[in-house]
Parts: sequence; structure tokens; C-alpha cells
Amino acid sequence: MGFLTLLSGIALTTGCTHEPALALAAAAQSVTPEGWCKTHGGIVQSYVTKNPEAPTVELPMCVFRSPDGTQILIGASTLAAEEATLAAVAYVNRPPMPNAGSAPNPAVAYCESLGGKSDPAGWTPTNRPTATPVPLCFFTDKSVIDAWGLAARASSTPRGPDLTPKFRYQTPTPGLSAAPRNTPPPATPSNADRTAPKITEPPVSDARPLPLP
Repeated sequence: MGFLTLLSGIALTTGCTHEPALALAAAAQSVTPEGWCKTHGGIVQSYVTKNPEAPTVELPMCVFRSPDGTQILIGASTLAAEEATLAAVAYVNRPPMPNAGSAPNPAVAYCESLGGKSDPAGWTPTNRPTATPVPLCFFTDKSVIDAWGLAARASSTPRGPDLTPKFRYQTPTPGLSAAPRNTPPPATPSNADRTAPKITEPPVSDARPLPLP
């Protein structure tokens, strides 16, 4: 599946909602992806592609920033999904990075090695079109995450806070293969001793705090 085909599918489904089987129960338990993002410390920011040939679609992204100034973006719907998504599986399990060789963008190469698609043109905030474009990694289930953040997670230099306890879908063991539960997963041992290739990210001019919507 090509990137533009995948993005077209996202454009058709963005903003769609499920009709609840039990309206009263849904009213008590429902939460929007944007609400989930904000509740867990993120900032909701709409992003648009810089590719003029791609469908026009705004993606609500959830931006998380660490005290050190690094940040990571993830689709608000991906973070709030009630079932495991491919983006979440890749993030939590952090498969090792392949040897990117002379790849111009190791983050995009890593995304594609996981079965994702990424447009080299990148994405920018709707209210800051001149900001440095961010490459996003799209998976076939329409989940999406910051390609640099995903790659950095697999290396020894993660960006932004750990998203693992922020996912709506949680499992009692590392990975996302078990049944969902309502409490955050237990802390996992430190991965400081893991051997992984370091990635070098180009300067990001939009690392400053994003304006609140």
C-alpha cells in the first residue's frame, strides 16, 4: 500500500465516531482522543502534510515534551485507541534499528523497516506552516507516530517522556499482546545497557513550546 493511498484512507476516516450500543454507559465512560491527550499531559496540535500531491487532511497530534526540551508526537486517536495499534506495538516493544547505511533519513528507514510509510515532505502545525517539517510514520491500521520519536525510542537517546503508561490500551506484561486492563503497566527494568545504534537528528527549529490551542 502506497503512502498516498494510506493517507487517503485516513482522510476518509478522520473525525468518524462509533455509535455506542448503550448510550448511557458510553456517556459515562466516553472520552475523546483530544481529551485523553490533554488528561495525560499532552498538547493537541493539528498537523498538515507539506506534500502538495497528498490529500488535504488535518491530523490531530498529541505533543509531549520533556524538561530537557525534546518532544514526541503521536496521533491523538492512536494514543487513545482501546485496542493495540501497530504504532503502539512498535513504540512499546522498540524493535532494534536496522543498519540504515547511507539512508538520507534513518528515522524514515526505521519506519519502513517496521512496515510503516512516511512521506519525506513531512508535516507541520497548521498554525506554523514554516516550521521544520516532521516526518510521521503511518501504519496500515491508520495509527501514526513521529518517525524520529519512534526511532529515538529504539536507540539510546529517547525523545520526550515515555508514552508507555499514557496509552489507553494497557497490558500487564511488556509488549501489547495481552488483554487490556485499567491500570498502567508495571515499571520495566532499565534499558540503559541495551546496545543500539545512535541516530543523529537534523536540527529542529520548532522545538520551542507549541502554543496551546
